[in-house]
Amino acid sequence: MDVLRSVRARRARPCGVPGPDAASAALSWIGDERIAISGVPSARTVACLAGQGVTHVVNCRPRAQVRRYGDLAAEQAAFGRGRVAHAPMQDHGRRQRPAVWAAAARFAVRVLEDQPQAGVLIHCSAGRR
Repeated sequence: MDVLRSVRARRARPCGVPGPDAASAALSWIGDERIAISGVPSARTVACLAGQGVTHVVNCRPRAQVRRYGDLAAEQAAFGRGRVAHAPMQDHGRRQRPAVWAAAARFAVRVLEDQPQAGVLIHCSAGRR
């Protein structure tokens, strides 16, 4: 199936060197939609996301997890607060209330409509694909 194309890690390479590597998050890009999905990127890989085409992030991890691990703060520091949305959801694989994710969905739609070169990463804890 060509809908998802994955960038997988091979061997460690510094952020400045082009190509997939172990220092980069494994992203699955959805066709030509400029939307990638993944599990939570590590603090080490957040800085490399831009090199993989990510310009904006939707973080779907619960509030307690982003406070404890600091991933939302790291993304905001790397991309700027205006380029990161938070949709705090439990990663249990069941439907979520629209009130939890609607603002983040509008954020992603607005970015994709207004910025033709933008790439939006949407991630949760597990990155269920």
